[in-house]
Amino acid sequence: MHWQGANSFRTSHYPYSEEMMRLCDAEGIVVIDETTAVGINASFGGGANFSGQGVSTHDPVNGIKTQEHHKDVIRDLIARDKNHACVVMWSIANEPDSTSEGAYEYFKPLFDLAHELDPQNRPCTLVDVQSGKPVDQDVASKLSDVICLNRYYGWYTMGNELDRASQAFATELEEWGKLGKPVMMTEYGADTVIGLHDTSSNPSLCTEEHQVKYYEENNAVLDAHDFVCGEQVWNFADFITVPGLLRVQGNKKGLFTRDRKPKLAAHYFRQRWHEVPDFKDGKYRIPGGGEHSARRRFLLHATVIIVNSVDEEDDLGDCRRAFRRSKASQAGHPGLGLRLHRKRHNRAQPDGVRIPQDHPNNQLIRNSVCFTLFHIHSVIH
Repeated sequence: MHWQGANSFRTSHYPYSEEMMRLCDAEGIVVIDETTAVGINASFGGGANFSGQGVSTHDPVNGIKTQEHHKDVIRDLIARDKNHACVVMWSIANEPDSTSEGAYEYFKPLFDLAHELDPQNRPCTLVDVQSGKPVDQDVASKLSDVICLNRYYGWYTMGNELDRASQAFATELEEWGKLGKPVMMTEYGADTVIGLHDTSSNPSLCTEEHQVKYYEENNAVLDAHDFVCGEQVWNFADFITVPGLLRVQGNKKGLFTRDRKPKLAAHYFRQRWHEVPDFKDGKYRIPGGGEHSARRRFLLHATVIIVNSVDEEDDLGDCRRAFRRSKASQAGHPGLGLRLHRKRHNRAQPDGVRIPQDHPNNQLIRNSVCFTLFHIHSVIH
């Protein structure tokens, strides 16, 4: 990721290991933390049916019955990852049915729960599938704090018609922009077999040149809209799937192969992302010299780390030393800093039982020190 200039990923489509989250804290990688809720969509694969009748995902009788367990998954995810500095947003689900009747009633309590459980009240989203339905019919327009789109214009939709696909993509993107919310791409890509080449002006599907052209066309649309705050390609590397007509020895949308050999598109994005201007001394500077006046967006995220100790000065010193050792601090980023404040409350135990006021551990917790580590992460445009 560092070689490529990438600074973010989504844990698609399940929480990643604790070791990975700690590594992202140390390396300054921005993470969209996603639950295991993938496939809550009865319209995939031609749709579900019951006794010969089509069934809506959220049908009260024959639809899904996952909401209570979905809440459990959200509780577990936030309980585990809420103190990770790398986490900037919670993804409630990947590509669910968010447009049919009952979708709002299903997802509204889940968004409310996530906001309630997170002490930092991070943004929440659901990763939106390409349904073709109007924006105002999609519950993401009402519930998501950041609009996250999975779109495949020029691949699954209007395949190999990149000019027409770009126009359709721009038309839809403008509708999302009317909401006044930040929008980012969480999936877009085209299957590519490494070693297949086509030097024509309209390269064939699955060639490395076609993958580059696909991204050039889509990125031109993204760059033309100032409400777009980020881009995450699908996918970092090829991965194995069940066999199918669209899956020749797996999903080949990776910028790298399964053994991490770069395709042409990996070099394309390396150039694109390394040319994103650095922010230093109040000015935008292109690596290698020169100032840049183009717009730049930043995502502010604060993480609270509770240190159970009565000696706040020692703790603050330890935290500051750890901060100075971090790669983010060594990079001299002007948006990083520490703030100290005292945490005064009678903290509940994991089982919900509160510590008695006269319990010796209560004084330890009442004197806990909270260190807020502020990160300003530049979001790839």
